[in-house]
Amino acid sequence: MIHKKWLSIYILHREKSILKLVNDKVEYVTQIQDVSKNVYRVNINELSQVQKEEIINNHLFKNKDLFVGYVIEGSNIDKIKFLPILDEHDERYSRLTEGTIVVAAINGRETLFQIIGGQTSKEVLENHNKSGYIVCVAQKLGQYNYEANTIDSVKWLPNMYTPLFFKSEQQVHVSVTERADKEINKIGVLPNTSMRIDIKDWDSLVTHNTAILGILGIGKSCLTFELIQKIIHNTDVQVICFDITNEYHTQLPNYINPSLLEYDTEHTFFILNNSADHVSDDDVNKAGNLEGYKEMIKKDLIKFLFGQNNIPDTFSPSQDKRVRIYNPDFHKVTKGEKLGYRIITTQLVQTEKVRIICEELYKVMMKFPTSKKARTLLVFEEAHSLIPEWNSISNPADSNAVNGTAKIILQGRKYGLGSFVVTQRTANISKSVLNQCNTIFALRVFDDTGKAFLENYIGGDYSNLLPTLEERHAIAVGKALKLRLPIMIRLNDKNDVILKEEK
Repeated sequence: MIHKKWLSIYILHREKSILKLVNDKVEYVTQIQDVSKNVYRVNINELSQVQKEEIINNHLFKNKDLFVGYVIEGSNIDKIKFLPILDEHDERYSRLTEGTIVVAAINGRETLFQIIGGQTSKEVLENHNKSGYIVCVAQKLGQYNYEANTIDSVKWLPNMYTPLFFKSEQQVHVSVTERADKEINKIGVLPNTSMRIDIKDWDSLVTHNTAILGILGIGKSCLTFELIQKIIHNTDVQVICFDITNEYHTQLPNYINPSLLEYDTEHTFFILNNSADHVSDDDVNKAGNLEGYKEMIKKDLIKFLFGQNNIPDTFSPSQDKRVRIYNPDFHKVTKGEKLGYRIITTQLVQTEKVRIICEELYKVMMKFPTSKKARTLLVFEEAHSLIPEWNSISNPADSNAVNGTAKIILQGRKYGLGSFVVTQRTANISKSVLNQCNTIFALRVFDDTGKAFLENYIGGDYSNLLPTLEERHAIAVGKALKLRLPIMIRLNDKNDVILKEEK
């Protein structure tokens, strides 16, 4: 103990012997029981060449500038606790934060751990003085595979007092062409490293549904645009977007060649409205223009999907247009309803129009054999308005509409149909839809309902990090990423993703 603080001392050892000062000379000795009684500072330049090389080649000594701390009691096969050796005056201290990657050896394999928490504690010294310190908690990720850009599972846990280090960067040399091919799969990196996290299964990203969740202005739409861009590049999937904000109209051309996009206007679906005054009680459904709307949507979908007016015998998607953007608010659709002894026409709400588009698409996809390969993606932007939770519904018509849309999302997988669910209000979106999402990107979230729901997917430790996530950071997990456990990643920079003018 020096100045009433404990010193943690690592012993450089060789098999059953240790390095110790003996008669003013540094030697390896076998008697280790008295090592705690005396501590000496040794000038490495005064050692013999053999001793100097042994120390220089020691793993702990070589990586002393990356040394963080050591594993302590209370660790298990999923998470470890470690005691950092850095104090707040060390420039490396600022790297000890949520999401930081540290490494430790498990049976000789370099294993990644991600810091997910910390707590203060105290230790009683002599004369009842107390010394405070911090204990860090880190989730085991596995061993990073630089060739495949994957994280391989590592079993078991490190021994007590195993040293931990900040991750040093490993340079992997690849050709320019290979780098470009791989870059299109990259969705982000582990924080403060160059270790990439890639989309590994594009079909699952679509067919097994993906949720992109976070507060307003945190970058959900940018991430969605990037994923659509990568889907267009990597697959033949055609994308149908529901956009009630018109943001896709203005922003998506920054990510995708505008010639591949097709938009609504306020006059795209102009349908004559049948007057209710001339409809009998038995023909209520003939009032309004609902049937005409369904027929026009069907024709529009067939034209977009196949580039022709009829459904082909085999599924052969057109590549002339890849993204169809619908704004349901532009669609003036009415239906007949009986009110007492009168028949009237009422406007369809957003959820009803979304249901009709989904159902007409599903009817088209059912014309073809089932397929595990992704064919069509539905993107629900502002999903809390398009497929709301039952307790967020004010109009009774919404309830049946949401159930119908949820049924399409549930059953569409076998025909290559899937969805992106993008929302800032996790509490207000249909949980029957969210529960179908096998890949999750959770950006910053504040509300307790959202955190509670996400805890089922990413666990309590990571859900507690959601309110403090930095810009361009997300907790990611799921089938498309082939991640067994959730991880915090730093998403790609927007400027690296958007189309450049020269392209």
